Amino acid sequence: MLINWFTVISQAINFLILLWLMKRFLYKPILTAIDKRETKIAETIAKTKIEKEKIDVLKIEVQKKKSDFENNQNELLKKGQEEAKQEKTNLLKEAKNEADESRKKWHESLVTEQKDINEKFQKLALDEIFSITQKALKDLASVRLEESMTEVFIDRLTSLAPEEITVFKLALKTQSSPLLVQSTFSLTEAQQKYLQDTVQKIFESDISLHFETSPSLVSGIRLTINGKRIEWSITNYLETLKTKMSELVKPPTIRTA
Repeated sequence: MLINWFTVISQAINFLILLWLMKRFLYKPILTAIDKRETKIAETIAKTKIEKEKIDVLKIEVQKKKSDFENNQNELLKKGQEEAKQEKTNLLKEAKNEADESRKKWHESLVTEQKDINEKFQKLALDEIFSITQKALKDLASVRLEESMTEVFIDRLTSLAPEEITVFKLALKTQSSPLLVQSTFSLTEAQQKYLQDTVQKIFESDISLHFETSPSLVSGIRLTINGKRIEWSITNYLETLKTKMSELVKPPTIRTA
């Protein structure tokens, strides 16, 4: 079989032209597109890697923030519990203090009230005792008792200390009216004269006396010189006794809790 070289050469040339055309218009654009695609994919992969790294960093930050938040939450919770416990302790302490203060005031009020009651009862009892005593002494007073009281009062005058006499003498200098003599009973003329002579002798002065009775005295006599008094009466003894009894009778002490 004879080879048609013209045909072979033509086909070879056509094949070469086809190859060049395919390379020029088909393979090259495809390769260029593939290169661009690979470049874009590589860039995308690089960006994805960067984003992934950012996401990983962000995850780490989020995890750290979450951990910090949980720690802070635990600290806040613990702090809140401690503050609540402290507040509870303070409230209980305050309530206890208020209760103690109220109890103290109640006891003080009770003590004061009890003291007032005891003092009123004591005063009422003593006043009643001495009122009865005064009435009894008045009822028992006799002429002989009255004479004895006059003698006792004159003894009281004659036993005045020198400094007392000096004080009464100074008071006499400003006394223009008669000296007042008060007694539980009416003195006889003889008793009045005896008393006046004694006063004049003691104070070395011509002194006039004015006599009158005084229901306030319990079997006694009182001489007043310009507001200053010389007195003897059973009332003095009763008052002394009353004072001593008041000191002896003490109100009971209330124990506080």
